[in-house]
Amino acid sequence: MRQEPFSGFESRSVRRARLVVGLTFVFSLLACWYAVGLTQRLSPGGWTPPSADSVRAEAVLASEFRAGPPQLILLATAPDDSVDAPHATAAGRDLTRRLAADHRIAWVNSYW
Repeated sequence: MRQEPFSGFESRSVRRARLVVGLTFVFSLLACWYAVGLTQRLSPGGWTPPSADSVRAEAVLASEFRAGPPQLILLATAPDDSVDAPHATAAGRDLTRRLAADHRIAWVNSYW
């Protein structure tokens, strides 16, 4: 008869359940202790290689079309209606028109 590869391990684990639970608890405490201050040691990102297609595309958009990542996003909502309701559409178009007329804003894109 062929014996399963983990049958001995499983039976020892069941016999020593308190030891297994205790070791798991100690390991969890050590992991929590090690993780204290981890957010200060991790980098928030910025590791895109300069040769990546996305980086080259951003450079072309910036140099040829003066386009860059958005600096400000406005979210307009209609509390009781759909944003497609006539009064919400009129207000959204008015807001878009006023923002586009501001000389400090280079580019405006709107749902309406």
